[in-house]
Amino acid sequence: MFIAAALFAAAFTASAEDYETPANEISASVGYFTHPHVALTFGDAFGGIIDGDASPENSVGSFGLTYMHNFNNRFGVGATTSFEHIYKNAKDGKKYTENFITVMPTARAYWFRHKSFGMYSRVAAGVALNCSKGYVKDTGKEKTDTDVLFGFHLAPVSMEFGSNKVSGFLELGWGYQGIFNAGVKFGF
Repeated sequence: MFIAAALFAAAFTASAEDYETPANEISASVGYFTHPHVALTFGDAFGGIIDGDASPENSVGSFGLTYMHNFNNRFGVGATTSFEHIYKNAKDGKKYTENFITVMPTARAYWFRHKSFGMYSRVAAGVALNCSKGYVKDTGKEKTDTDVLFGFHLAPVSMEFGSNKVSGFLELGWGYQGIFNAGVKFGF
């Protein structure tokens, strides 16, 4: 058992040494099935059973931009911002919208790294601004509201493929950037 652990540790270390991580990265991504989208969809589905208006929530996806500074081949920190527009066309013909804007510090740790492929975990936590527009049921008057929420994203299983200058990535996680979050990053 000890020998297997030592071999794994040696392979883990060697895989990072043959790859030169750029000091800085900028990435653009799109994510689907975000925390707000799933929560609003299930909330409306259950609420719609009671009030008879189980209209589906629609989302164009969560669009994100991330800056990451890498300290070495294993760890990096940075900032992420994302935007998502969620809308619903109710049975009464009125349109309800929710816009989520997040700003979150983020950290990433690689657990496997090779020249053209890597696997990592990422965590982000910060604030989410929710700007919503809807209608009051009793009066039919338009209502707008803005809330500040806790924004987060956890991506325990993530992979990237490509060079240290340009690479694609896919993250599987949960939060304000989606269960599936994919994009491209540029190193410099």
